Amino acid sequence: MKQKIVPLAFFLTWVLAFALEGGHPAAVAAQAFFTDDPEYLSMQRLGDRRYAPEMASIIAHFFLKRNPRLDFPTAHAFARRILKASKMQGVDPMLVAAIVVKESNANPKDRGGGCIGLMQIKWKAHRTSIPKAFPHVKKEKDLYSPYYNIDVGTYLFANYLKMSHFNTDAALNRYKGADNARYKRHIRSLYGQLVASLRKEMPGMAAATSTTPRPIISVVPIRPLSFTQTPYKKSP
Repeated sequence: MKQKIVPLAFFLTWVLAFALEGGHPAAVAAQAFFTDDPEYLSMQRLGDRRYAPEMASIIAHFFLKRNPRLDFPTAHAFARRILKASKMQGVDPMLVAAIVVKESNANPKDRGGGCIGLMQIKWKAHRTSIPKAFPHVKKEKDLYSPYYNIDVGTYLFANYLKMSHFNTDAALNRYKGADNARYKRHIRSLYGQLVASLRKEMPGMAAATSTTPRPIISVVPIRPLSFTQTPYKKSP
């Protein structure tokens, strides 16, 4: 009798999940943390204001909390580079900063599983394409430069966004290399903390956002996947 009941119970549970998730089997396993999230979409509506210089201080202080070994000038330099790279690629700098903290705790010397630096870039996976986009990044050791690491990591994530039709959750899956709910949940939590700091430190800008979900529109055209765009200048 139990052999008949258990499969039936499992089947009914699956059917319920199927219905609740919109009737798509893949949706049962997938979990969205950014798609249609009002807070995230409201930040996208800031447009170019997302790259305001004042943002650098918010990001820098966030880095210092996660990595006390940094000094403020260094953390601020990292934050400014994130703003520059994010604006060039048309992505949310707060999200890039959240990825940095999740991946390395803002430690530019971090390494694990063949991944390097602030944004934990896997050289072996991109060793052909990275030098084409960034001729000054010729070897794996070059990714230990926090500035080059931010440039490359932001570029890769921007292209993952394009490949995912600007679905942020799907782009994060590509960046991680797997659909990992815990990974995305943590990044969403870090992102929320950054946005909360924005609302506290820059109430005028925060008040200009809306919580009404709107389509995400890239401010700057994403660089092509061929990795043939004009690279960044070789600067710190």
